[in-house]
Amino acid sequence: MIVFLAAIIFVPIAMSLQASFYDWQPAAGVNDFVGLKNYADLFSDQRLPGDVIRTFQYVSGALLIELPVGLGIALLLNSIAGRKQRLLLTAILTPLMICPVIVGVNARQLLYYEIGAVRYLLDLVGIASPRFLGDPHWVMVGLVLTDVWQYTPFIVLIMFTAIQTLPTEPYEAAVIDGASRA
Repeated sequence: MIVFLAAIIFVPIAMSLQASFYDWQPAAGVNDFVGLKNYADLFSDQRLPGDVIRTFQYVSGALLIELPVGLGIALLLNSIAGRKQRLLLTAILTPLMICPVIVGVNARQLLYYEIGAVRYLLDLVGIASPRFLGDPHWVMVGLVLTDVWQYTPFIVLIMFTAIQTLPTEPYEAAVIDGASRA
């Protein structure tokens, strides 16, 4: 089992590392060894620092929202029992099961400035809608919100499972010692 897991983890990494030393253009039939030229091109690219910063903004923005929201939903689900819990868990996990391409298309339709549902809802409450897809200052917000919608269920699943597997003995000992449930 460990050999299998190591193979499915390290073989793709090794193949990617090997491919990084080649100029590979499948459409042109080119697969020439170039050594470290790809890395030299990468680190001499003027866009690299900006790309790294934007990646950090995206990841940190998504995680700063997904982790607390996911924990809150997991705690809420843990406080509900029975059929309602299973129904809510199924509803919450649905975005995670949708193909990312479909999520991207739906997000584009929702955030579209002229006819999007987000603009319509914001107009109903009297808030001027930003151009999530057209304004460079708001694009990252739209991307992060889309990521949060799709991947918060994954955080919920992990945290809910962790909460469900906690041993009950510490809770029972705390009740015996006089701790409250609140």
